[in-house]
Amino acid sequence: MSQEKLAKSFLDLVEIMDTLREKCPWDKKQTIQSLRSNTIEELYELVDAIVEEDWQGIKEELGDILLHVLFYHKMEGAEIFKRIFAKNKAATVFKFLSNTSNLLEDIQIMRSLPTRIFLPAALAVLCRRS
Repeated sequence: MSQEKLAKSFLDLVEIMDTLREKCPWDKKQTIQSLRSNTIEELYELVDAIVEEDWQGIKEELGDILLHVLFYHKMEGAEIFKRIFAKNKAATVFKFLSNTSNLLEDIQIMRSLPTRIFLPAALAVLCRRS
């Protein structure tokens, strides 16, 4: 799936969750406490699918968990994804660069990144190498 199609699919899902949260009586009354047991159940179902190496089940359960993440995101005032994305961009780049041993290779990789990602990654690599 192309990045554009993936982004559109995700935005469609966000729009569906917006509509449900606004118009569905069940969705409106949910809280983090009322969703807690359902979220835990979905995580256990994901673990079971992983243990069984059931890729179809893994995809289904990850979809269910994504819906839960969106639900919590809507409850929290749209801040969860902002934090998730900010944390994971830097962490992913740092983990990748931490697994390379060649400074020139690191620099070439970092130069291909957008500046907003490059600078924190460069600082992390420099700190790691000193």
